[in-house]
Parts: sequence; structure tokens; C-alpha cells
Amino acid sequence: MKRCAVLSLVVVFAVAWLGFAADSPPLSVAEGKVSKVEKDSITFQPRAAKGQFGKAITLRITGTSNLSSVAYQQRAGKPVLVQRKIEASDLKDNQLIAVIYSSATKGESVLLAAVAQPMEK
Repeated sequence: MKRCAVLSLVVVFAVAWLGFAADSPPLSVAEGKVSKVEKDSITFQPRAAKGQFGKAITLRITGTSNLSSVAYQQRAGKPVLVQRKIEASDLKDNQLIAVIYSSATKGESVLLAAVAQPMEK
């Protein structure tokens, strides 16, 4: 009986330790402009520290990627920021965008969330 209890306790601690030992995926944040939009990816140029646009980065779009557009809307006579869900096909070249992404184990970057500014008319 004692042996079973001790073995159970060891198994519980081993499982808990393995759960804590797993590395969290790295998160990256960037803002820039859209370069190219495809069915399952977005290529954009992040803005560097000095304000210039850097090397293009391609992010894979998955079923859990969230894309939205931000704009002002009048509510009770006051401007309020609102977001609306968009599709990748709604994005246009040179549109300003902020993204949160992560690098998968293969070195491939995956888009987690993106917020785009509306294009100037």
C-alpha cells in the first residue's frame, strides 16, 4: 500500500515537472507595412528603430490567427476606437499593420494577431 502511494506521488511529481519544463513559444511584436498578401501568408516590412523599413518577414496564417482593422466610430457624440474582424484578403500593399507572431520549431514564423490601420482614401 505504501509502495503504491509513493509510486503515485513520484509519477505526479514527474508529470508536473515535465509540464513546467516545456518551453513556452517565443513571442515577437512588430509594426510596419504590408508587402504581399497570399492565401496562407502575409509578408510585411517591420519598421526599424530609426523609422526606416527593414527586411521583409513572411508570417504563416493559421486557423487561429486573428486579423482586425481599427477605426474611429461616433458613439454618443464622442469618437471611440473600434476593431472589426477582417480576412487576409482585405489587406492591401503598403497598409500599416501591427503584428504579434511566434517562431515555430522549424524556424517558420506564425502570425498570432494583426491589427491594420484603414487605408487612406
